Amino acid sequence: MLKVSFYTFLIILGVWVGSQAAFAVDPNYLPVATDNLTASTPVQEPSASSTSSTQPATAEAGETPKFYTITAELRETYDDNPYTSTTDKTPTFETSITPSILFDVPMENSQFDSRLTFDATNYAAESSDSTQISADFLARFTHQFSDRFAIDVRDETGYFYEPSLFSYAGSPYQDGNYISQSFSTDFTAQWTPLVSTVSSFSNSEVFYDNSAVAEGEDYIQNSFSQSIGFSILPKYTLVFAGLYSGISYNNIGRGYNSYTGMTGIDWAVLPTMSASVRVGASYTQVDEVGGDTTTPYATASLDWQLGHRSHLEVGYSYSVVPTDVTTASGQVASRVYANFNYDISRSLSAHLNLAENYGDYATGFVQSNTTGTFTEWDSALDVGLTYHISNHFDANIGYTFSDVSSQLSYRDYTRNQYYFGIRGSY
Repeated sequence: MLKVSFYTFLIILGVWVGSQAAFAVDPNYLPVATDNLTASTPVQEPSASSTSSTQPATAEAGETPKFYTITAELRETYDDNPYTSTTDKTPTFETSITPSILFDVPMENSQFDSRLTFDATNYAAESSDSTQISADFLARFTHQFSDRFAIDVRDETGYFYEPSLFSYAGSPYQDGNYISQSFSTDFTAQWTPLVSTVSSFSNSEVFYDNSAVAEGEDYIQNSFSQSIGFSILPKYTLVFAGLYSGISYNNIGRGYNSYTGMTGIDWAVLPTMSASVRVGASYTQVDEVGGDTTTPYATASLDWQLGHRSHLEVGYSYSVVPTDVTTASGQVASRVYANFNYDISRSLSAHLNLAENYGDYATGFVQSNTTGTFTEWDSALDVGLTYHISNHFDANIGYTFSDVSSQLSYRDYTRNQYYFGIRGSY
């Protein structure tokens, strides 16, 4: 009886929010090019309760634009493997309510955006601790010192319970609640019409509530990069760059320090399309394994603004990255990602997010007398449709697929999630 009352309350609340709303869109539907607030490093799946960001609501005719936007989403999900188990799957229905507030504060030569999101999810199959709570705070500050110098600062801090295969932060398994923090800053300088530099720093940290998980997974990672670009043709920039990345685990002796040198080309294909390629090599000092390694490094990306709200971003990388495998200091990963948002019509839009990671746990990264070398595929897909009922109300439907296929068979699992939601904004 209490559970029925709880669901009824959520439905009534969602309908009320929708009826009071001004305008809402699916966060996954928003293109990067027009989205002022995005995480420096995504730490959750692209859903309403995680990394996706929300654009300020559009003012209607005669209205004064607001510096804040309040949204709320009610979502029902069928999840066939909520605990990412290899053998003991426990399908369940999940009901979540996700309120959020976004602040958009433009200033002279500066812009500040922040978003605070809460999420409460009830798992119908759970008899105890059936409701999980998460919170996410995302902020971004940009400042243009002059026509030649600019800075971009981003931070995301949150308390989450869902794993993610869309990023390297944390474990891809349901390992309980954790705190995740991700900070980054970029300083861009145009020294002459032909010479420019970008200096970047990032820091990320993950801490699990479960002490057994924290023993092997809590970590701190710092990265610094410096690049210099030479404009060789009106649409081409030759780039040379260096990158340092180091990760250490708080309670276990694993991690690495990686030093990378690279060169590449940035190409402004069209006013709305840009492409980038980098190639180089990495020298990695591996903790606890006893041997240093040298590996190739490569990245490629394409960013295409197809229309006012349609956007395509695809990329590939080959590099040394962290891992949740406690007997390994890292992995050499080939990663493919894609984010696609498309306006089918004025009332209907679609989104697709894809991440594929092939991890090679080669000699030099795996501790001796443990698992030995192995390989693993991690796959994630999120696809959905959003129907813009009116300027006050949206409905969305979608599907999320997660899969780990490893030569260590105990790590294998497949997860399917089907969801439907309603969202309003004021």
